[in-house]
Amino acid sequence: MRWWSGQGWTEHVSAPAPALVEEERWTPVNLVVPQGKSLGVRALVWGIIAFLIPVVVLPGLLAIAFGASGLVRAREYARRGIAVPGKGLAIAGVVLGAVSLLVALTAIVAVFSLS
Repeated sequence: MRWWSGQGWTEHVSAPAPALVEEERWTPVNLVVPQGKSLGVRALVWGIIAFLIPVVVLPGLLAIAFGASGLVRAREYARRGIAVPGKGLAIAGVVLGAVSLLVALTAIVAVFSLS
């Protein structure tokens, strides 16, 4: 089947396959954080919260979880040959979360050993 290409009739039998383009989704999160960096940013934010309030364990755990997920996603991007977004943010979140967890566990052990 021939079709009009805008300049003339083509000799092709079928239409060429369209290029696969990843669809960009515009959500409020994507407007603030570029797509691909969201896990790294989440890890860093939770790591900073955990570092500022080290007695609470949950933010440290969230920072480590989001950071690990961000590092896994960065490794997948690197395997595909895509530039790795947010890897440094994820590493910083994991480090801050781990440090805050160590401080929190030390504080908990100290409190329970005094009583």
